[in-house]
Amino acid sequence: MNAHTKLGVALLTATGWIATPPAQAASCVNDAPNPYHLVNDWAHMPRPWASSNNVYVDAEDHIWVFDRCEDKGCAGSSVAPIWELSADGKVMKNFGAGMFVFPHQAVPDRNGNVWVVDGRAADGKGMQVMKLSPDGKVLMALGKAGQGGKGLDVFDQPTSVAIASDGDVFVAEGHAPTEIFDQDGKFLAAWKQFGRPSGIWIDNNDILYVTDSESEDAPGKDTNNPGCKRGVRIGSVKTGKVDYYIPPPPVSDAKFPPPEGIAVDSHGTIYAAAVQAKTVYKYVRN
Repeated sequence: MNAHTKLGVALLTATGWIATPPAQAASCVNDAPNPYHLVNDWAHMPRPWASSNNVYVDAEDHIWVFDRCEDKGCAGSSVAPIWELSADGKVMKNFGAGMFVFPHQAVPDRNGNVWVVDGRAADGKGMQVMKLSPDGKVLMALGKAGQGGKGLDVFDQPTSVAIASDGDVFVAEGHAPTEIFDQDGKFLAAWKQFGRPSGIWIDNNDILYVTDSESEDAPGKDTNNPGCKRGVRIGSVKTGKVDYYIPPPPVSDAKFPPPEGIAVDSHGTIYAAAVQAKTVYKYVRN
């Protein structure tokens, strides 16, 4: 199996990488209609969600979340951070206690295994990408536990993982701004109409869902994106047109940014994970 490291976030389709650059737009879209509504209390959890920027929906429409255990994080915690829930919100699995430092992403593959990204190092753990069996056994570990760096045998704050149809493993590092690449790393295009992406999802109908949790009018900061509202934008991979915009959900503290992670099931139901609000939101079409 080949392992490729990508700096920044790579844009994936459900079956592969975008191969041609669609049309581009010059500015962020803020005025598209919102045909979705929020579903409250959808998940039946034995404990409250911890912070999470990750949510994933598998081929059976099960929802996977990799949260950060508790307020102090996963380092030294006995709380299990990997969750599998059914579409009606029932917990099916919860495992991974004592294994991670800074959960960043969990992605099940077509064989039922789960690929996880641990983005920081502490106490000889973390800064790795692992392949786990359905019951949480470590089948493969990429990178060096508790070590980071720029070499090809270590990771520098890994954030995301994707498994291509040929079995290649693609890992994103750091928090650089998105660009679209082909599978060989060739730059194809840069889109601004979807905002400043924190998370992306592409469904089998080539619909692109993008969360923007950080856009703001802040000259000198990497979040500077004047005139662009935070929220979720939905549009076409083929044309680049933004069709819908979902504004940020209500929060208990106005300083909390909206969700970062996003995933969508086969019925078009949207799940969005929020770090500071410590929840996973659910949106359905009206």
